[in-house]
Amino acid sequence: MTVVLVNIVRHFFCGLCKNYIESLSPLITPETLKSQRTRLIIIGCGGHGMIKPYTEELKTSFPIYTDHSRAIFKAFGMGRTLQGPAKKPAYVKTTVVEMGLKAFKHVMKSAMHGGALWEAGDMSQVGGEWLIRNGKLEWGHRMPDTAGHMSAEEIWDVVKFRSEEHGETRVKEGIVRAGTMEKHGAFEPSIVEDSTRCGCR
Repeated sequence: MTVVLVNIVRHFFCGLCKNYIESLSPLITPETLKSQRTRLIIIGCGGHGMIKPYTEELKTSFPIYTDHSRAIFKAFGMGRTLQGPAKKPAYVKTTVVEMGLKAFKHVMKSAMHGGALWEAGDMSQVGGEWLIRNGKLEWGHRMPDTAGHMSAEEIWDVVKFRSEEHGETRVKEGIVRAGTMEKHGAFEPSIVEDSTRCGCR
């Protein structure tokens, strides 16, 4: 059985998503995921040349990919918005000014190396979290705004109950227990079209 947690972020200059990825540890790590027979990958929407500096900055051990065409974003129904959150999520540890200055620094650094602003990806594209078992999309959550990622604790609840071989009832109870369904509008497999598949094997 192959279970893959796909974490889809915004553009590669997004300070909110960087805060989010940093917030996943220590709860979600390659070691803890391995105990649940699950692995995690991160997908952005910028040019492939942005992956190396993005990985180096975050110092993350999770593999990072990109979908510059945004085909995956469109297939999974993830929208485009510049609307910020009504309330700053707990995973955001830096101020707007700090994120803005850091983003400006990265833009200038990229430009000096021949990069272009659009290489970071569509600024209005939002992402989400998706769980794929044996190549089939089983569970998902779309970001409602630019800081709409689910928390590490909520994602861990989904990973734990989805990766273990429990009955459908217990799986749903586990997700509802963490408030995932009510708070984030995450959907169950019945809402995912059977034909929707992903090559994450």
